[in-house]
Amino acid sequence: MKKHLTGKRLLQALLLSALLVCCMGTTAFAAQYPDVTAKHWAKPYIDRWSDSGILKGYPDGKFHPDDPVTRGQLSAILYSILGVEPIAGYSYPDLPKTAWCYDAVTAMNYYRVTLNTDLNIQPDQPLSREEAIYMIASGFRRADLSRDRMRCSGKAPSDYAQVSDPFTEAVSTMLRLGHVRGSADGRLMPKDIVTRAQVITIINSMFDLYVTQPGTYHLTCGQNALVTCPNVTILLDSAAPGKSSNVYLSAKADKNVVIANDGGTEPAHVSFFATQKGENAWTLRGNVREDMVRTRTLSQSQSFDGRYAAGFGFKSHPYLITTADQFALLAQRTDTLDRSVYFKLAADLALPDGMAPLSSADGAFPQTNLDGGGHSVAYRIQSRSYSGAGGGLFYGWNGPCENLTVKGAMDLTLSEKAVQVGSGKLYFGGFAAYLDRELTNCTADMDICVRYEGGSNVDLNVGGLAGFTQAAQLTGCTAAGTVKAVLPKGVGDAHVGGLVGGAAAVPFASIVPQGSMTGCGSTGTVAAEGGYQTAVGGVAGLVTYLGSSAPTGTLKNDGILNCWSTARLSAVNAGFQSDCGGIVGQLNYGTLSGCWAKPVIALSGPEFSNAGGIAGACYEGGNVSDCWANAAELPSGGGVRAGGIVGRLRGGAVAKCFALGSGPVGSENAIAFAGANSGTVSASADLSGLSSAQRAAFLASCGWDFSDTWAQTGGLPLLKNMDSARQQAAQK
Repeated sequence: MKKHLTGKRLLQALLLSALLVCCMGTTAFAAQYPDVTAKHWAKPYIDRWSDSGILKGYPDGKFHPDDPVTRGQLSAILYSILGVEPIAGYSYPDLPKTAWCYDAVTAMNYYRVTLNTDLNIQPDQPLSREEAIYMIASGFRRADLSRDRMRCSGKAPSDYAQVSDPFTEAVSTMLRLGHVRGSADGRLMPKDIVTRAQVITIINSMFDLYVTQPGTYHLTCGQNALVTCPNVTILLDSAAPGKSSNVYLSAKADKNVVIANDGGTEPAHVSFFATQKGENAWTLRGNVREDMVRTRTLSQSQSFDGRYAAGFGFKSHPYLITTADQFALLAQRTDTLDRSVYFKLAADLALPDGMAPLSSADGAFPQTNLDGGGHSVAYRIQSRSYSGAGGGLFYGWNGPCENLTVKGAMDLTLSEKAVQVGSGKLYFGGFAAYLDRELTNCTADMDICVRYEGGSNVDLNVGGLAGFTQAAQLTGCTAAGTVKAVLPKGVGDAHVGGLVGGAAAVPFASIVPQGSMTGCGSTGTVAAEGGYQTAVGGVAGLVTYLGSSAPTGTLKNDGILNCWSTARLSAVNAGFQSDCGGIVGQLNYGTLSGCWAKPVIALSGPEFSNAGGIAGACYEGGNVSDCWANAAELPSGGGVRAGGIVGRLRGGAVAKCFALGSGPVGSENAIAFAGANSGTVSASADLSGLSSAQRAAFLASCGWDFSDTWAQTGGLPLLKNMDSARQQAAQK
């Protein structure tokens, strides 16, 4: 068995490039550093790393433990140990290609181990403690970079709130794992400059075993190992309940790494954090259980920049897209980066037929920030036997998108294979079939028609921007054009919306993020034909919680706020029920407030037809408040249950709302259809049926919020924070 390098020799690899090149000192043992006395807090760690004689001091014979560490120095440390290759095609004004740390800095920047957001890379800039922690955590895949932020457990440092937003995940993770600790007085001091001693201490805490040569090594369960070569066997000496080992592999540990627990009766738990070029290099032997795997796959293309018109992929200098081929590269990316990459359209684009939908059918997509720059992307999808369970510009989208217009047409007839692929769940949207992130100031100007002619019960969701949203946030988005779903009569359900077909959110407030639609509007045409039960809305077809049974606890669901609609809505020939609403077709366990609508609604065919100026139907847990609707063009008679604000109100609530033009539905139905109202209505009225004096008396006593929500203009109330001229036109 080969003798392995312990923590005392790990710095030979970790600090060789940075300290040899930068300091050019002579070999010195820890005891020879006159500035590292027995009283220095980091002396045990400096001693460990100096024992091999590789750790270099400065020419004056000192270690200078309190000297700062620069971005270039820490990049070189991580570049060496991760075993990545140089990245071509990058240039920086302040980093010549002849610089000693050029390869290291460009590679770490490419893989987002550094968090640079500008053209200048600043290799000589001393790092703050929070950025150094971020770089180390990111380098070894321990930054826990997810949208749902993890907060540090236990007692956080007293100044934890000072940690900058980009570093929060990494710092909280390293605190939780015990690799970072506060000072004696309980402070983290995230903005302070990190020192050589502090960097050594963080790295020292991460690895109990460091392997640089092939062979067999022992590791106690619960300890951590770093492997930088192939042909290695690690024997786990024991397994203990609640303890898990972490094995870190560099790109050079590319084959034949065996983790073994040959005789243990209890399973040994191991997590892997790897930088690799291809398939996983490790195998398990004996009673070993794999807990977590996080990998960084090295890019096969080392000229990522050159494929775009310009840019560096940072927020301040995004990759610029000027052609359809460049836009298609969004779907060809592999998730090699820890952080989102930024893209921006610099021209209107027309995609050739067959290019959309982009991204994989399972919705897999790396984190991406896309700024449409006020431009449009036009595409066309047409098929009489479409076999996908979803469609749109993208199947799925992971990351914020803003300032983009999608144009074109989607004309699809679904095959039975589409139903099988989606297990009956079918999603189609102008921007994405499925969305769980943010869309801001995006516009749908599409002609969309999705048909299913088979006999299986399906759940068809069609929207101008998204077929289905799961806890997504839409802000300032608008819809025009046409959105339509067609099913055989009595077969399946359809949810159709000007912006979103179906919208759901996690029902419990303790789970974030929650979905929302804020400041969105619709002027297009939304329709459903056939089906068993349909929901059609100017903004969203169906809004509900996630799950099949009523939730308990505090609800904080999709919030629809300050939305508006003048859309034309229709639902015909359904087998059982149709719900049509100016904003939402059917509302369940959600909130809708500060909205207005003047819809044109046509309903015919089903046994139960519900139409409302704001919501066609509002069920238990649904709350509509501070809204108004012009009901002048709602249907009446023919069995339609129409209400000025809500058609069918069953267990839900309507408060602080008013209706206009209630003549077609009757004054008794001005707020909700009286014959199907088992909910609660309060502080609401048909203002068009009141005299000026009656209206003034009502507004004086209704308890509405005229400070922040409503505005009195001498005429009818208007909602604040929304377009006054548009509202006044719709009130006529």
